[in-house]
Amino acid sequence: MISVNGSSTKQSRMHKGKSGFTSLYILMILSSLLFLMLAVIEGASGYALRSHAESACTLAGESVLSEFNKELWERYGIFALSAHNERLTRLATYYISENMDAGGQALLKIERLDCSADTQNYPALDAERFAQQVRHTASHLIAGEVLNGMTNLLPFEHLSDTLLWFDEIKAGMDGEIRRAEEALEPPGSTEPDADGGSASSGENQQDRRKVRTLLKRYRESQSPGEESAQWGKSIEPGLASRVLPSSLLEIPSRMTALSRIAAPKAEDAAEVEYIVRMCSHATNIASHSALDLEVEYILFGSAGDSENATLMRSNLFALRSALNLSHIYGDSVKKSEVAAMAAVVSAFIPMPLAEFLIACIWSGLEAACDVDALFSGQTVPFVKGHGDWRTGLDGSTLHWDSQPADDSAAGKFGKYPDYLRVFLWMQPSTSRRVRLMDVMQLNVASVSGETFRFVDYAYGFDLQAEFEKKIRLPGYALSGLRKGTVKQTYAYR
Repeated sequence: MISVNGSSTKQSRMHKGKSGFTSLYILMILSSLLFLMLAVIEGASGYALRSHAESACTLAGESVLSEFNKELWERYGIFALSAHNERLTRLATYYISENMDAGGQALLKIERLDCSADTQNYPALDAERFAQQVRHTASHLIAGEVLNGMTNLLPFEHLSDTLLWFDEIKAGMDGEIRRAEEALEPPGSTEPDADGGSASSGENQQDRRKVRTLLKRYRESQSPGEESAQWGKSIEPGLASRVLPSSLLEIPSRMTALSRIAAPKAEDAAEVEYIVRMCSHATNIASHSALDLEVEYILFGSAGDSENATLMRSNLFALRSALNLSHIYGDSVKKSEVAAMAAVVSAFIPMPLAEFLIACIWSGLEAACDVDALFSGQTVPFVKGHGDWRTGLDGSTLHWDSQPADDSAAGKFGKYPDYLRVFLWMQPSTSRRVRLMDVMQLNVASVSGETFRFVDYAYGFDLQAEFEKKIRLPGYALSGLRKGTVKQTYAYR
């Protein structure tokens, strides 16, 4: 019996040892599975929290974008928001905190450590980004086929060749005219006496009077005219030198808008059409504008409407003089009239030069009438036909219909806004864009009554937020922190 009981006790101990080993083995397996599950949960919670943080930042960024300047957007379709980083950071911080508090549970709780909004990469004075917005807005206002039609109607090649030719001969034009005046007024010249006798024939004297009249009218036609006096608005003295984009970016004013021009690109056409349609000019005065002649200001940059009107008239006169001179030389009838008149002064100067001077005088007289017609809203075709001419060689004004005889688009193309388009296409793109900023800044500030400056605004910002999460999982005590950063960009595209 003793031996039997001893054997039983030994077997019992062996059984208990096996049971303990099995339990330990099972515990190790379960612990491993539990660790794996916890690791999966931790990883999943990390992804979930990052998604939650990115979502909170996205909502915050979009909320900050809603702080854009409403007046600038509604009037011009240009997006810009205040570039004060401290203010944008406070707004972003507030919106992120609100979004984080609105969702999430204790298990997925994260804390925001830091947040910053930086606009330095998106300044509103960036002319190229500004132009992108202008073109985008123009695409909604103006159909693409309309833009293509505008560019196709303008005789760019003819215009460019005419300006080049005119520039080459313009240098000596005034000197030759002065010599012609001196030749027509020789010392000791006499007028016809009471009996009709004179130092020269009566016919010669009559021709001389015609030439003197033409020269006098030509000199008079070079003045800007009295119509410039009606423009009274101007930029407040001192304002331009302090806060306007053109002053900050050192864009100089200009005296001439004439230069050689090639067919414009589609993007240039969109910008030009936007300016003509959105800004006030001499034949389309807009209300609630700081300047009446906004397009003319964009072209020349003088502070007052009166100065810009004078420069516009001067440049229109120069352009029309060149185009009219080209027309005279291409019209056989007018060329014959010029040759006959030039014979009067051929004794004083060579015949070809005399013809050229008379043609220049006639083209100038015609150009003066063209400028007056354009400012009054009439049509002056870029390339004139015989029926579009309105002055006689003696300086008289012929009967002329202010509207083209035909109803084709080409016949009607030649109003004042069309000449503005030509000058805007000739203007350097940076100058054109920055001065458009000037106009917007002046108008938005005058309407809203608040200080608005492009230099204080931006087209977007970079948002960066840092978060941390405590590693706290049920049944697995482990102290520690996990940190992450969310970086996002919000800018006009």
